[in-house]
Amino acid sequence: MTFLVTAAAGVVLAGVVAVALTRRTLAQSSWLQRLAGQLDAVLPRRNTPTQTLTAPNHRGVQIHHTSWGSGGKGKLPLVFAADGPVTIAAFEAMFIKNPAATALDRRIYMFEPVGQGRSVAAAGSGIKCTLGELAGDVIELLRGWGHQQYVLCFSCSNALVAIEVARLAPELVAAVVGIQCGAPEPQLAWAERLDRNCVIRTPVVGQLLNYLAARSLAQQWWSVAVPAGPTRDTVAAIVDGDIKEGGHFCLASLMQQYARDESAVRRLRCAVPLLAVFGTMDTSHRRTPPDSLLSIADGPAEHEVFESCGHLPEMEDPARFCRVLTAFLLKHRVDPDCC
Repeated sequence: MTFLVTAAAGVVLAGVVAVALTRRTLAQSSWLQRLAGQLDAVLPRRNTPTQTLTAPNHRGVQIHHTSWGSGGKGKLPLVFAADGPVTIAAFEAMFIKNPAATALDRRIYMFEPVGQGRSVAAAGSGIKCTLGELAGDVIELLRGWGHQQYVLCFSCSNALVAIEVARLAPELVAAVVGIQCGAPEPQLAWAERLDRNCVIRTPVVGQLLNYLAARSLAQQWWSVAVPAGPTRDTVAAIVDGDIKEGGHFCLASLMQQYARDESAVRRLRCAVPLLAVFGTMDTSHRRTPPDSLLSIADGPAEHEVFESCGHLPEMEDPARFCRVLTAFLLKHRVDPDCC
């Protein structure tokens, strides 16, 4: 009897391993990746027109973006990237409308990367969001806005995109603020933990699940990433409304292409001043060292831990975030007319 139980357990374990290995093999399939990206782009969604899309860029992508304020003399503009499922509307409600943001006296931009919110993929090309492609979109956006330099305040894996932008176009980036992001190795490990069974990262399967359960996935994310309270409730309600009205939350395409881009992610280095901001109440990042992003810094670097915040420290405690940011920019003389 013991032998039979052991044998049965062995068969089940072998089956689980085989399924996991099959999924990981599929996740690396380039032709399935292309099909999956196409699927994400053509799945029907309710479309609410927006007037703040860019013209199609070099690869046909149209980026949803907006800006606030005019900015004080000699103060570089800040750029935030929406960290899906966060949208521009949620950021505006929780950060821009806070008096601390107004007191910064800076032009503030925000955009939604392709596959998130209202940004639109190129017709016929599907969702493509590798590190290089996303960085290229950002560079074209920055040049289109017309400022000489910017401070990039990007969250989670988007922070690695900001560092790649600083490498490819150093003349445009004065500093990077990496919010809730680990160094490449911890960040890749974090993505692995989020999808242990490689379901979301399996091409086509992940896209269909993501499409059918986008609102549910977003709600589950808030319960893990942001502590209970008014911020979580407000952001969750705004984002749920955005997704219901046709906003994109293409988590599957993002995670699949991120996983295939591991070698490029691991090579990242940051030469510009780097500030790492990390909320320790984010249970999804429990194993991520809050200061690990500093390990890829080749220039000035600091980190700030927000003990009472989760995945959205800039939105959960905007007053403190603005104080920390202002002190960092002043200390490292990031603004051209700072002193």
